[in-house]
Order: sequence, then C-alpha cells, then structure tokens
Amino acid sequence: MTSLPDLSAFIVPSARSEFLRRIETVSGTRYDRAEASRRLKGRLDAWEGAHLPSETGRSKHKVPLGATVLVESEEDDAELMILRVIASTRGDAQFTVSPNGAVFSTMSNGWTINKGRICVSGLSPLLDDAADLLNRIRNGSGGRMFFTEASIFMDASTRKGFLRVHSARTTRQSRHSEDHL
Repeated sequence: MTSLPDLSAFIVPSARSEFLRRIETVSGTRYDRAEASRRLKGRLDAWEGAHLPSETGRSKHKVPLGATVLVESEEDDAELMILRVIASTRGDAQFTVSPNGAVFSTMSNGWTINKGRICVSGLSPLLDDAADLLNRIRNGSGGRMFFTEASIFMDASTRKGFLRVHSARTTRQSRHSEDHL
C-alpha cells in the first residue's frame, strides 16, 4: 500500500486560527459551537503535524466503483459546523479531492492549482467519507465536489448528488460536558 505524500507544504500557517475564529461566526446554538470548537481543536492539533487519514477504506458507505447512487447519512450539528468552517468558500462549500484521497479547500471559487489550497484531510470524518465516496464514484480519479446549502455532496463535474446528510442534534452528553468548560 502506498502512503499519502507529505502535503504539509499546502497547509496555510494561519488556517488553524482562522478555522477556530470561524466557529464563532457559524449559526447554531452555543452548545453546538462549543462542541464543534472542542472537536476541531483536537483535530487541528494532529493535523498540523501533517496528519492524514488512511488513503483507503475510510468511507463507512461502501459503493461499487463507478456507481451512481445517493447515499444517506446522519451527522450532528457540531460536525456540520466543522464542515462549513473548513470550507473556504461561501454558499456551497467547495472541496477538491486528489486521486489518492487527500482533500483540499481553496481560498477562491473555481479550479485552482496548488497555490491557495489548504489540505484539510483528517479535519472532518464526514468530509473524508465524502471524498472516499467521490473517488469510488469517479473510479479513483479525484475531482471537485460541493457540499450544498441543502446538505448534499455533489460531484462538480456531473452536478449529481452522491451523499445527502441529515442533521441530528449534538448529543446531550456532549452538551452537558461543555457546560463545565
């Protein structure tokens, strides 16, 4: 098995503080923001050391190569906040997936080469899952995807949805623990 290349050169040094700052601007309850902030801080600590997830088998949704399906998933509000925060675009969140599974956010809308890209692999299990699904659907070729305001991941080249995410409330236990911070 080939390991992912060291993509730490793509990490914008100010991204960590920018992501954490954005948590405070996302709409939602203070409990969900606190939970999203706690989770993201932990993931960012590992991410800054060029931590990347395994390149294969990340997705909890197994689909055949080249399949055209719409998978359903449920995530809590804190996880959905994290996804919106690490997207650097407004409206539909835009991401690029490499053939080896690395996920990038970009500082502008549209296609970009390496300049201005931020490797965000490992910051959101939901995003990593969507990237794996996109690669399966596109036969391992990578590509761009959007997470729409309607909570659907869409292949940018075909404009077809492949993962619909339903919002679930952040667990009561997580909320309770955040009251004591």
